[in-house]
Amino acid sequence: MDMALWFRVLVLVACLFPASVESMVRHYKFNLSKLSKENVQELTKYGEWWKSDVEAVIDEATKSGRAPNVSDAHTINGDTGPVSACSSQGGYNLPVQPGKTYMLRIINAALNEELFFQIAGHQLTVVEVDAAYVKPFKIDTIVIAPGQTTNVLVTTDRGSGKYLVAASPFMDAPIAVDNVTATATLHYSGTLASTTTTITIPPAQNATPVATNFGGDAMSLFCKDRSGELQIGLSRSREEGRDYREV
Repeated sequence: MDMALWFRVLVLVACLFPASVESMVRHYKFNLSKLSKENVQELTKYGEWWKSDVEAVIDEATKSGRAPNVSDAHTINGDTGPVSACSSQGGYNLPVQPGKTYMLRIINAALNEELFFQIAGHQLTVVEVDAAYVKPFKIDTIVIAPGQTTNVLVTTDRGSGKYLVAASPFMDAPIAVDNVTATATLHYSGTLASTTTTITIPPAQNATPVATNFGGDAMSLFCKDRSGELQIGLSRSREEGRDYREV
């Protein structure tokens, strides 16, 4: 059993390094274009939650020689969303303003499970995977493995409303997983709290084609056509890089 995996449930450190234009040009040979609109960044962290003490869970797995018990819930920035027998019914709320482009820095801090991620009514533009720039591509659903990071751009072009954010497990083998979907809300400014949330239906747990589609697009940098536009100007956060909304 890899103890490093279990240490992630206790400590998560996100290191955000500024990227220089020169290194992007030298390494990827992209045509660079400066974004004309203001951009903000959000740190989005996914994890697992146990009712039991996590040290007791790993001790039991080590003694028995079996896989550890599956978690009781997944979380988005520390909240599960509305799940059975949980007092935190509201879930994480991400306030946004219409007409802006947000960079979501997504971290899978779960211990054992790959997770699908999607936002109802919004496409995701993937620009970076595991601190490596990729040829930007649009997709509805990404899949992210434990310990992996992915940066995506989300344009708030819906004007108003509340939209469900979902993190659900991916497992295409006959192995037990925590099949509880964690949810959050993308909340446009000016939208009433009583407004009905637009929902999204997560992929099936064994949706291999969805995972394969994401992986193939992420690897497209290595195809013969390496041309592409990499948007820069994403170093601003709400407070000049100091507020990343981490719980």
